[in-house]
This record gives sequence, C-alpha cells and structure tokens, in this order.
Amino acid sequence: VDGTFESLSVTSMRNWLEYEGFSTRELDTLGLPTKALQRFLNSARASVVELRSDVPWSGSFCQMTQIALQAYLIRSGEIVGIHEHEWGPQSRHALQTLLAREGHFEEVPDGSPSPALDD
Repeated sequence: VDGTFESLSVTSMRNWLEYEGFSTRELDTLGLPTKALQRFLNSARASVVELRSDVPWSGSFCQMTQIALQAYLIRSGEIVGIHEHEWGPQSRHALQTLLAREGHFEEVPDGSPSPALDD
C-alpha cells in the first residue's frame, strides 16, 4: 500500500470487483476495469445518495466516477484527502487500504507494470 496504482493495485481491484459479482473482462484504454467499477458504484451495495444520478457506464475514469468512489471510500472508513473531487495519492492510498482490508491486495506473479490510475 504505497499510494501508486500499478499492476498490483489493478489486479487487486479486479479481484475485489469479481468477488463482489462484477465482471472485469471488459477493460478501458488504460487496462482498468472502469465499467465494472461504475456498475459496482451504481449498485445497492455502494449507492451514493449524494449523487443525483447514476455514474455513467462510460468506461472512463471521469470526475463523477472519482466522486462516487471517494464517497464510497469515506463511508467505508477511509481517508481520501483534503481536496474533494480530486483523485490523487491519498485517494489511491485509501483504495489500496480498502482492498488490503478486504483481503484482495495480492502480489502480481510476474511483477509486470501496468498503467497507473493517476489524476
């Protein structure tokens, strides 16, 4: 858990979403399971009352997806940082901490890098 979001974190997020029942076979252009994440955020398990509408299933890690994920992390007891609606190192660290607490933060067998989930 280091605040970067590379292959270990992406694999961990995919494992978590699959465990929650959301297929991660479809990846976005950065190799991330963004549509599965968006479907999870729209589900009853993670619904964000503060949002006036569902997160679009665009497959893009857009601001609305970031806001919904941060709200979910906060409700889960994580600290996402002081800059609301900005996806930065503290938000990435909070997601990694959640993944570790849920038992989905595992080593990647080949250690190969993957794209970072950056601002």
